[in-house]
Parts: sequence; structure tokens; C-alpha cells
Amino acid sequence: MSARLTAWLPARLRRLVVSEGDDAAAWRTRQLSRSLLTSLASKGVSSILQLVAMPVAIRALGAELYGVYAVLAGALSWITMSGVGIGPGLTLRLASGAGGPDAERRLVTTAALLMSAAAGLALAITAALVASIGIPGLFGSQLLAYETELTHGLIAMSILLAIYLVSTVVDAAQAGYQNQYLSNLWTIAGNLLTIALLLLVIPRWSTVVILIVVIYGSMALTRVANGISLVVRRPYLIPRWNAISLKVALSLLSTGGAFFIGQLAAYVFHQYGAFLVGRIVGPQDAARYAVMSQVIVIAIGLVTMITTPLWPAIADARARRDISWILAIYRRTRLTVMGLGTVAGLSIAIAGEPVIARWITPDVAPTLAFQALSGCFLAIDAWDNLHYCVLMGLNRPWLCAGVFALSAVVLIGISAILVPLFGLAGMAASQCLGRLLVMSWLLPFLISRELRLLRT
Repeated sequence: MSARLTAWLPARLRRLVVSEGDDAAAWRTRQLSRSLLTSLASKGVSSILQLVAMPVAIRALGAELYGVYAVLAGALSWITMSGVGIGPGLTLRLASGAGGPDAERRLVTTAALLMSAAAGLALAITAALVASIGIPGLFGSQLLAYETELTHGLIAMSILLAIYLVSTVVDAAQAGYQNQYLSNLWTIAGNLLTIALLLLVIPRWSTVVILIVVIYGSMALTRVANGISLVVRRPYLIPRWNAISLKVALSLLSTGGAFFIGQLAAYVFHQYGAFLVGRIVGPQDAARYAVMSQVIVIAIGLVTMITTPLWPAIADARARRDISWILAIYRRTRLTVMGLGTVAGLSIAIAGEPVIARWITPDVAPTLAFQALSGCFLAIDAWDNLHYCVLMGLNRPWLCAGVFALSAVVLIGISAILVPLFGLAGMAASQCLGRLLVMSWLLPFLISRELRLLRT
């Protein structure tokens, strides 16, 4: 980066972006700085997309058709998680040094094959469910009037999500090579393309399938482009049949299992509700849930920008047995995170209905009970996210996965009782109880135990 381009930066940031020397540490600092800056830019563009997408789509399709889209998204998002954490395993292996071009080709080729198999299996499971249960049986009688839209949308979304799943191998490889900033740049390009298509296409052709193609098609297209950029820079990574390795496959699967369980539990807490509410209550309430869920995801993104970098820092301190540093950073971060979570939660609980009504449409504005409970869940989610990241940094990924999974099972059980009785408010109450009964107290307890063990 030239001196002219960086002269306006603050001194500390300039030292991060511009590193003198060609040694590995300086190169790594430059790559990390690029990833950090492009991640911030990507988060900004992604937030704009989320703010633009819902009002444009809901005004064009209407609340009920958008609810059909939300039900499909909630029902099929599991496809993107069926890669069982292969991507994080690939990143870890490449970042640790795979042993040369041949070993790297074996890793990337095997990961691509595993992801392709996972995508094919996910499509087969979806087709089998539709064939055996049928669209009315799968989505419920409340959505029977939209059987055609559900059928066409399910086909389009399943295929595009399968393509996206396979393409995540590219993002994982870029991260392993310390080039995550390139993936961030492609993500920014994809989000800008989606915004443009939403504004130009959706008002003219207002169908569920077109909305799916605009959002998920742009996402898949830019990741394919990222893959092309990867093999242009590293042509030896082009997959070959003779590079497939059973040993590498087993290693990737074992490393990624904990990540997969965490992804599945996160799906239950943030997206399963749209499917359940749509099936039991109806599409309009599914749209209300989807809008509120998106608001919570945007808000919790502010928290994750703070908590996610804790993983490697705490892991390094643990390796050096610097317990006092871990305790100090844990306490300071806890105050910051809970301050953000409390303010954001209160904002939703108090002002959710008028803001969403004016921002999008009154048709998807939350009820008073739903918005109050959603605000509570956001504050709880911030607390749990911090402790999840701290425990991961203490090198307990399977412990994190087990606690999160148990919390998700509790949510599913409680929601089956509360949603038929109380609708949206019952779903939000189930989210809160699923965390409070398991995750919110168990994670801090486990962190305290791990820190005591480190002191001995």
C-alpha cells in the first residue's frame, strides 16, 4: 500500500497496514490487516444489504409471499451446514503448513469431494422428503394455498444452496493461505450485485423464485469467481482424482465435527423458528419472525466483531499459561459485550414495533410480547456468544458444541409446546428458555473450571 494512500490513516492503524520488511511476521501482519479492514467493509455492505432487502422484497411481494420465502429459507438453511465443518478443518491444516503443493492439492481436492458429496446428499434428502411427505405435509396446511410457489422455490433454493456449500471450500482455502481479504472483497462484490438486482429486478418481477435467484444466485456466483481467482494464483490446486486421500478425509471430518454441531445449533436458534411458526401459525407471522430474526442477527454482528478475535488471543495466552491476562480480558470484554447487548435488547423491546412498521411495513411489525421477549433473547445471545468464544479459546470445542446442542434440543422441545399456544411470543420465549436453562449458566461454570485447572 503506497505512502500516499496510507498517509491519512491514524498512526496505530498505519503501523498495522504498512509493515516494513519481507520476513514472515511482516507478511502475516499485512495479510491480517487487510483481512481486518475488508471484514469491516464487508460487514458494512452486508448490513446495507440486510436493511435494503427486506423492505424492497416485502413491498414487492407482500407480507404473505415474503413469509413463504422466509419459510423456505428457514427450512433449507441446514443445507449450508451439511459440510460438517470441513471448511474450518481445511483452513486449520493449510494455515499450519500442509507440506508443499502436492499435500495442499490433496487437502483441497479431498475437501472439495467431501463438500460435493455433502451437497449431493442434502439434495437427495430434500427430494426424498418431498416425495414421501409432499409439500402440504412438509410445510403444513396453513401454506396449502402457496403450494406452487413452495415447490418452485424449494427447487431453486436447494440447487443454489448446494452450489454455495461446495464453493465454501474456496473461502476456507483462502483463509488458510492468509488471503481471507480476497474472499471478503468477493463478498462485498456479491452484496453490491444483490443490492443492485433487488432494486432493479424485484419491483418488476415479484415472485418468490426470482427473489431466491437474486439473493442466493449472486452469493453463489461471486464464490465461484473467488474459486477462479484462487486457481489462477495457485494452479496446482485444480482438483485431480489421484489427489483424493481417505486419511485426509477422516482428518478433516474429525476436526470439523465440533464446528458442524455449533452451526446446527445456531440454525435452530435463529432460523428454525420461521419454519415452525409458518407451519403452525401461518406465513404472515413467519414473515414477522424472519424480520425480527434478521434484526437480531444484525445487532449480534456488532458483538461478534468483538468476541471472535478472542479465540486466538486466549488460545495463545492459554499456551503460555498467562491466566491473569485471560481473566483481565474476559472481565473487560464481558462489560463491553453486555453493555452492547443490553442497549440493543432494550432498543428492540421498546422501539421494535414503530421502527419496523416505518422501515418496512406495518404488516410485519411485531406484537408487544414478541418484541419484548426478542429483546431479552438478544441480551442473552450476547452473553452466551462471549462465553462460547472464551471457552473455544480455552481449547474446548467439543465441550462448546455439546452445550450448544443441548440448549438447542431444549428449545425444540419447549417450542413444540409454546408456539401452538402463544404463536410468535411462544417462539421467542422458547429461545430465551433454551439458553437460560442450559447455556447461559453452564458455559460460565465450565470457563471457571477450566481456569482453575490451568492454575494447578
